[in-house]
Amino acid sequence: MSQYSPLNYALKILEKRSKTVGEMKKKMAEKEFSKEEIDTTIKKLIENKFLDDERYAKSFIREKISFRHEGKRRIAFELRRKLISDDIIAKELANIETESEAETASDAAKKWLRIRGKTENIREKLFRHLASKGFGYDTIKEIIDKL
Repeated sequence: MSQYSPLNYALKILEKRSKTVGEMKKKMAEKEFSKEEIDTTIKKLIENKFLDDERYAKSFIREKISFRHEGKRRIAFELRRKLISDDIIAKELANIETESEAETASDAAKKWLRIRGKTENIREKLFRHLASKGFGYDTIKEIIDKL
């Protein structure tokens, strides 16, 4: 059992960084709080806007696109790992336009090429890199065709 009350424990966790509802439930369960304590605490945190999966997803997506140059598939996978519902993931990813994803893929390819330079089998390697970043086949093909 934890030395903190359920609410204090949750707030202590949120001091460090934002969490999803699913992550918070999991953390609290690991500390052996009862289901009723967890549910009550989560409800309070949501009511007071300390937990908001939609806001978390928007922020997460914006960061992954802007700074990490990742595609929709990779972002969706990571959000699922953070226990965000598929409905929220679909809704927030729908806001990303195809042109924006192509631009992000292009930026990722340019960065990768700048670091690696043009080498043997560059197209295959770049394809694998962009696929690992979560970009779709059509987007990757469009980028590689421009080389």
